[in-house]
Amino acid sequence: MDVTSARDVAHVRTRIESLTDGLDGLVYCAGVFAAGALVEADERAMERALDIDMMGAFRTVQAFFPLLQQRSGTVVLIGTELSHCAMPFNGPYTVSKCALQAYADSLRRELMFIGMRVVVVQPGAMRTPLLSGAHVGIEGRRSGTLFPAQLDLVRRMLTREWETGMEPADAARVVVRALHSRKPRAIY
Repeated sequence: MDVTSARDVAHVRTRIESLTDGLDGLVYCAGVFAAGALVEADERAMERALDIDMMGAFRTVQAFFPLLQQRSGTVVLIGTELSHCAMPFNGPYTVSKCALQAYADSLRRELMFIGMRVVVVQPGAMRTPLLSGAHVGIEGRRSGTLFPAQLDLVRRMLTREWETGMEPADAARVVVRALHSRKPRAIY
């Protein structure tokens, strides 16, 4: 579904409501990467990152909350390890995922009063289109930047991240463990 569209999210919720009376869990793993220096960032790129990474989670959780509440379900949000250590030249992504972390922390502290759990999985580099797209994004930002040498260093780092990154199935196992745990950790 298009998580930037409340209408699309509501449509999917309606379809799921026709199939079940509740949800045991919801996993939100949408994300988008925008490369480059924050002082050179395009406003649309920042808005897009926030709309997908944070507001998309907000829309999705809010839409599916009644189904989750029926079964005291667990919300799992896919964040990033960068929430603890911001890296240069991926600011929109880091800012949006830090916002997602703050959303998760607040949501966890609210839903605990009604017996629901909120978990954030913070994987490192993972071999997904987001990581391969980050490499392309860095290449596209190299001309006209104040930071060509630094972006070249980030590009080389992303190549290493791809080579050593985890497989999505590894992160999926952590998500499944969190969903099945009676007392999951706040962050994995």
